[in-house]
Amino acid sequence: MSFFTNSIKRLPIIGDLLVRIKKSFSPAASPFNGTGNSIHNKGTLKNVTYDIIGNNNEIIIGENTFINNALIFIRGDHHRIIIGDNCFFGEGELWIEDDHCSLIIHSNTTIEQAHLAVTEPSSLLEIHKDCMLAKHVEIRTGDSHSIIDMQTGKRINHAANVILNEHVWVGAHAKILKGVTIGNNAVIGTASVVTADIPAHALAAGIPAKVIKTFIDWKRERITTG
Repeated sequence: MSFFTNSIKRLPIIGDLLVRIKKSFSPAASPFNGTGNSIHNKGTLKNVTYDIIGNNNEIIIGENTFINNALIFIRGDHHRIIIGDNCFFGEGELWIEDDHCSLIIHSNTTIEQAHLAVTEPSSLLEIHKDCMLAKHVEIRTGDSHSIIDMQTGKRINHAANVILNEHVWVGAHAKILKGVTIGNNAVIGTASVVTADIPAHALAAGIPAKVIKTFIDWKRERITTG
């Protein structure tokens, strides 16, 4: 019996340490339940929970991106979640259902807390560069349930894409619903419900949100002088 093996028997703490080291270098189990799935992560993930069932899904997270206290929920096949470089996602859910959906967040975007939901086949939720979302923001491409026309028996509330263009600020507790496009440099007021397109350089607020001022811009820095 070697001195090393004998030492492990006499000092169980050494054996326990070796087991921990081995585990720390072992590859993590895939969070996917399915085949053909992939995660390409160059960022930092903390307290991220995966609930993923499906095939050929892809998650891409860019450099210097930090995701904290988030749920990544996927049901279905051929989905994409792409988060660019230098992004921050503070808390919330990235939620995709059905097939061939995309949730894309471009570089330098910060999200304090949000529920981002993409549902129904081939739907898209895209947030462009340098956007800023405050807490308790909700963005949905669909209604999750069906509304039926009683005369025709057909569903009338199909999903529609949501696009936030570059440098959009969304205030706390705001909701952005299906089919909405928000123009560059726009601001969405606190607790607003956006149901229609908002043009670039516009301030919109209310339920439903209406444009209340145009020819505006905004900065992340709080300027205290006129």
